[in-house]
Amino acid sequence: MFQSATGELQGFNIDLIQAIASSAGFKVKYQNMPFVVMILALQAQTVDAAIAAMTITAEQAKTIFLAFWVERNKR
Repeated sequence: MFQSATGELQGFNIDLIQAIASSAGFKVKYQNMPFVVMILALQAQTVDAAIAAMTITAEQAKTIFLAFWVERNKR
């Protein structure tokens, strides 16, 4: 994900969440936050969803719902 010269967010994650939102009939509100805060926000249910490139750990899978992996990291 990156921000264009005009300030517009672009990239695979943006295209993906826009397609999901369009299909599901909801509107996306973007909030830029550090990764750790993103996980905490999901756990606290202060955000409905998050999209990011991340390595999934067994510990994270215990506390947040992970809808799917686009590509599984073998770390």
